[in-house]
Amino acid sequence: MVLGYVIAAVGGLALGVLVNWLAGWLPQYAVQPDQPEGGEESADESEPVVSTGEPSKSRWWGPPLRAVLVELFLAAMAVYLWQREGTTLLFAIFLFYSTIFALIAVIDIETKLVLNVLMLPAFVLTLIEIFIGGRFANNREPFAGYAIAQIAVMGIYLLGQVYLGIVNRRAVTPVDEVAFGFGDVTLATYCGFVIGYPRVIFMLVLMILLGAFFAILYVLISPFVKREVRSHMAMPYGPAIVAAALLFLLWGEPIARLMGAP
Repeated sequence: MVLGYVIAAVGGLALGVLVNWLAGWLPQYAVQPDQPEGGEESADESEPVVSTGEPSKSRWWGPPLRAVLVELFLAAMAVYLWQREGTTLLFAIFLFYSTIFALIAVIDIETKLVLNVLMLPAFVLTLIEIFIGGRFANNREPFAGYAIAQIAVMGIYLLGQVYLGIVNRRAVTPVDEVAFGFGDVTLATYCGFVIGYPRVIFMLVLMILLGAFFAILYVLISPFVKREVRSHMAMPYGPAIVAAALLFLLWGEPIARLMGAP
């Protein structure tokens, strides 16, 4: 039995190493908007500008600390899931989603991007898991979760665009950063697909609550990390989304009851 825990921990550490490597490698494939006119060099319209994938320069977050946190998180998650699920398919499924969510959160924190090069394979793998994993009573639940999340988060995104337009009418310097971007729409929709209906409704509420909590922490920490605080300062929303999804994936029923579900 002890050997099983050791194997799980080593496997979790290996997944952490993989996440850290992918977090440094994948952002180079993120297509960025063209440089604005007046920059030092104008980008060729025929060629996209890609991110460099450089690690965060923050004093509190960077490759060494990130590596330790990610590897410890996935090792602990693997041990917990081994103790809870044993040698079952659910152990592999939950560890897979823990790994995917960790990778998404790390990349979003460091680049403020949700990468299509990551999300597209994630959608495909989740579709396969839905049909072979047996997590849902019927296969309509994940697709209903997808649809509800798509409608809800697209509404949030459109409201943000309306707000941005109103602010820019009076702003001396145009604001081009949004709190909830289209990458967050894709991510939240994916999480709705993973969680399914009816849990997706509670997941979206928890996502908003965690987003507000993380935003407060971000504002409090930013003066010490970036030496600046400004209005309409963008923050990575992905960690709030994947945290809500992971919590509901693993402990959906008790959390839903705490939130008032019958």
